[in-house]
Amino acid sequence: MIRSLILLFFVLFSLTAESQLVNRRQRTLDRTPGTTTEQKLPEFNVEKAIGLSIYDIERVTKKLSIKKSSDKFAKVKSIFNKFNSDQRQLLRINTFSFNEAKTQVEAAQRTVLENRDYSVLERVYKQVSDSFKPITHQVEKREKALDESLKPLLSKKQFSKWKKLQKKIKRKG
Repeated sequence: MIRSLILLFFVLFSLTAESQLVNRRQRTLDRTPGTTTEQKLPEFNVEKAIGLSIYDIERVTKKLSIKKSSDKFAKVKSIFNKFNSDQRQLLRINTFSFNEAKTQVEAAQRTVLENRDYSVLERVYKQVSDSFKPITHQVEKREKALDESLKPLLSKKQFSKWKKLQKKIKRKG
């Protein structure tokens, strides 16, 4: 009886020690940094950088608890349709500029990986942000106009929900 207990204890102890070693090896393999060619460059999203958002009307009205059968729903939907079409038009007009900026930033990121000189990336970010100031200003102006047009339609509670949802969408991009 005692021998079998000792044997069982020894087997369980061995299995536990083995699993800990396997886990430790796996964590060590996960932590080893890749070479610069293996590292994936972070993707630069121009729309997120300038704050351009296109809202999902169904999701927004659901979050704000606006029923589809109400008059308020039709008004809110038309406001968002106009806003989204304006945003898409802005996106379409500036597609070339956005693609050019994305190319510049990605090239700077590759240079940083090769040379470890972050001043190149800072310079490109500054150049891109300066070139997009008028667009960013236009987007902010449209967002304020959207808020102003929604404010009389929504209750205080709904409007505060809207502002929280707006911030969340902006963060996600």
